[in-house]
Amino acid sequence: MINKSNLLILGYTCPYPPSDGGKISLFATIDYLRKYINITLVLNTNTPKDAENNQKLRALWKEVDIKEVINFKSVKEVAIPEKITFTKRILSYLERKLTKPPTKKANTNPTNSARPASYLFPFSLKSENYINTIESILNEKKIDFIQIEYTPYLNLINYISTKNIISIYVEIESRNKVIKDYFDNKDLKFSDAYKNYVLENIIYFEQQLMSRFDAIFALNELDQEELSNALLSTKVYNCPFPIIDNTINDFVNDDIDFMPEKLVFLGSSNHYPNIDALIWFVEDILPKLSSEIKLYVTGNWENDLKIRLASEQVIFTGFLDSIHALLLNSILIVPIRLGGGGIRAKILEAMAFGIPIVSTRIAAPGKTLYKNGENILFGDSASEFADQITKLLNNNALCIDLIKNANKMIKENFTQKVCGDIRLEIYQQLLNEKNNG
Repeated sequence: MINKSNLLILGYTCPYPPSDGGKISLFATIDYLRKYINITLVLNTNTPKDAENNQKLRALWKEVDIKEVINFKSVKEVAIPEKITFTKRILSYLERKLTKPPTKKANTNPTNSARPASYLFPFSLKSENYINTIESILNEKKIDFIQIEYTPYLNLINYISTKNIISIYVEIESRNKVIKDYFDNKDLKFSDAYKNYVLENIIYFEQQLMSRFDAIFALNELDQEELSNALLSTKVYNCPFPIIDNTINDFVNDDIDFMPEKLVFLGSSNHYPNIDALIWFVEDILPKLSSEIKLYVTGNWENDLKIRLASEQVIFTGFLDSIHALLLNSILIVPIRLGGGGIRAKILEAMAFGIPIVSTRIAAPGKTLYKNGENILFGDSASEFADQITKLLNNNALCIDLIKNANKMIKENFTQKVCGDIRLEIYQQLLNEKNNG
């Protein structure tokens, strides 16, 4: 077991409350690791509410040294200087085509529904304040590991690689995979040659930056295999994040009372794949289902999207402090078409809570854990997705079997101890290699 080594995590925003996938992954991991290693966590503080949440997190995690980068005057990151924006200029034409405002027409191509600009060029420079905060930490502490959690922070490797500290990147989401899925699912009026050109540029920047890290933490075995093949000189580990232990229900024998009554979509419009997924579901899949079934959409959504999609059948709940009451007797839908690899926390949440799930295969990547018909149902076309939902609405026994099997899989693979111990072992291995090298 690693003995009080020092880990610096460069996060994005406060993981408290753990209300979405990115926050859950960071919160659940640190909540376990803090018992065994010293953790310093750098967070952007963009609003007074962020500052309030950071204070609550400090009270909860007294062992963790939380450093804030205050950005009240401007919540936007510093734009990349014009003299080095050659690639951004290359992509500007495509970006303009993808940034038209949403329309209320039901048959509108969802290509125009939102702005995925950050996916096209996610590697802009970070603020001077952010860099100075890291520099101050490195001057005052002995740090053994620096860990980066989000794609937009990948280019920090160009700074931390000069520090002779073990560098780790956790690939929560692959931007090149998201863009590839976008091209595959949209009727974009560009040649295949041009789309390949754009995609190869994104792959190049992403992989060049990743190759400079000492280790990559992939979240499933398929991502690990793909990254190992692409990054031949970098160690890549299968290192999933856990679900928060106290959210895992304990089902004993046949003690499950479940009757599917409604559909639930977990997510908000600040993550572009959620927008694409919800539009696809509401406009292409929901019409194939009974008009009596209702869909509840959680999280914060832009008004124009709510105007476009809301109806008597589609209810936007807004942000909920707790989703447990809503999840009772619900079917979780995960109609994600822009995958990005990794793990969908919303799937783990639903499995832990105990409701059945219908998902696209691309939203649940991996080789062994997700099994169609055993712990999840897959539907990749609109018709197949609708058929799987109808199957669950008409078959309580199938719902209960899926719930039991998924719950067992969560307990065996995604508890905080199981996933946390994997990371602790890898940290120790990396440290031993450095000390013996």
